Amino acid sequence: MASSLMIAGCGQLGTRYLQGLVPLQQELQIWIYDISQESLNLGMQRWQEAGGSSPGVKYLTEIDELPDALDLVIVATNADVRLQIVRSILKRARVTNWVLEKVLAQNVASLDELGNLLGGDSQCWVNTPMYMWPLYSLLKETCEQGPVSASFLEMEGLACNAIHYIDLISRWSNSEIRSIDVTGLNSNWMASKRPGFFEVTGEFCVNFTDGSSLRLSSKNQSNSFHVVLSTLNENWTVDEAIGRAESDKGRIVIGEVPYQSQITASLVQSIFDSGDCKLPRLEQSISQHKPLLESLLTHWNDNMPEKLKSLPIT
Repeated sequence: MASSLMIAGCGQLGTRYLQGLVPLQQELQIWIYDISQESLNLGMQRWQEAGGSSPGVKYLTEIDELPDALDLVIVATNADVRLQIVRSILKRARVTNWVLEKVLAQNVASLDELGNLLGGDSQCWVNTPMYMWPLYSLLKETCEQGPVSASFLEMEGLACNAIHYIDLISRWSNSEIRSIDVTGLNSNWMASKRPGFFEVTGEFCVNFTDGSSLRLSSKNQSNSFHVVLSTLNENWTVDEAIGRAESDKGRIVIGEVPYQSQITASLVQSIFDSGDCKLPRLEQSISQHKPLLESLLTHWNDNMPEKLKSLPIT
């Protein structure tokens, strides 16, 4: 019997998930949901371009058209509607497994509600996959155990992408966030590429309970993203673009940095085969999201004229 899977949100990321399912298409009954028919058309186009065939895929603009039970739901919507979509799906269907995109929510209350809604019989993971990328998993195996200091500099999308790097270092060091220092951020938040959402530039630092640290920085116009990672006795320069890390002692690690469409099939297969995967579980990701959202929202309210209870990032 075919497994049932839903993708909620058929934007850029949702369509990449869909493309990644093509190798599994003979084993799946797939439902794709979006309120935009234009987005669904893009999903259909990308599915066909990746070699998928039409049977077994249904494109929906109404959640009420879903079946009453689903083996896996992937929620790839914007952060501002993620909780609302989860609620709507739960009213319609019994779901065994969930994968949620980041950012999970825009405020702590919504994080808590997500935890309550999905903390029962179903299993839930959050798609912050850097820790499972071959480049970083091989690098971690190569490095000595102990605190790590990591800098991801001149990155794009500082606020919306920070959770990826926080999850990487938190799981690398097996430690929790101790504090976040946002005093190095610029005071002015700017409209992002997605209407209704904002970004910020500058720098902030995250400290972890084992002594590890993470530094993130961003500029308005920058194409010079680079990574420096230091362990107890070795400093590494990481080039994600070519999947290569080199230490100051001459050691080299080579590993892939895959696209979402390249990891979806193995991720879904792992969940169906073993009931588990290498993404962080919801409760672990919530513990990372909370101090991040609190720190960034405080920075917003200290610097922007409009005082908010939800941080407009996605």
